[in-house]
Amino acid sequence: MKILLSTAISLVFGFLIIGCGTPNGELPPLSSVHPGRASEGTLANPALAQDASLAIRKVAGGNKRVIKFIIQQPVGTPGKKAWRELWVYDPEGAKKQYIITFREDGQGSADFQIQKM
Repeated sequence: MKILLSTAISLVFGFLIIGCGTPNGELPPLSSVHPGRASEGTLANPALAQDASLAIRKVAGGNKRVIKFIIQQPVGTPGKKAWRELWVYDPEGAKKQYIITFREDGQGSADFQIQKM
């Protein structure tokens, strides 16, 4: 597991030049993520994490293990927060990586956008 974590964190920093920032207190560009700031886990509640997991498995075309890393902490006001996570599908095999941007909708729920690495 330690090797997988190291590999996944190393892979996080391989994509940082992509960027996709937004102004006005929104999420900073991915290129602003600092090494060592990723932590394993997710900030999504169980229902949101399950929905995102199902979507990742549908996009990836299977039912393999997914490990999750928080790469950008939430920004914004309560009910309108946004954050990013790196999810690695099939970490022992194909290691398909996805950036998931979560955004609260102000009505007690959140949406997510999946971007393949």
